[in-house]
Amino acid sequence: MEVSEREFFVKKTALDKIRELKENSPALWGKMNARQMVEHLSEYIEHANGKRKMQVLTEQEKLSAFRSFLFSEKEFKPGTPNSQMPETPEQPRLESLEAAIEELEINLYKFFERFAGKENETENHIFFGPLNYEEYLTLLYKHVLHHLKQFGLT
Repeated sequence: MEVSEREFFVKKTALDKIRELKENSPALWGKMNARQMVEHLSEYIEHANGKRKMQVLTEQEKLSAFRSFLFSEKEFKPGTPNSQMPETPEQPRLESLEAAIEELEINLYKFFERFAGKENETENHIFFGPLNYEEYLTLLYKHVLHHLKQFGLT
């Protein structure tokens, strides 16, 4: 998939699908409800847009394997564990699903703004190491698609 296709998916298609969610939309797997999932995506996009800085936790000798997965056609499997998330999801921070979606849109806008004209600069990802614009866009595509599938939105 070309970058422009991933951009369109992340900017438009995914947001349109996320707007179909309701507070009580059931997940097909996992422990997060709809609002928690949207807040989760928004927080991870804050890492991509540079608002929240991360230390890379993946050991150097494992980083190549992690990045190989990232740039492959493989998807995140349902229920893929995230060692940085608590066993029980935190209560939503925001007052409504609509507020969470609005925050997500703002963070996505800031992501595209952050890398405008600076596509080769990098921001750290906790598992995949330093990622430039195209690499982060690949990750965002996979991550968002994973959560859309979680809520039956694909």
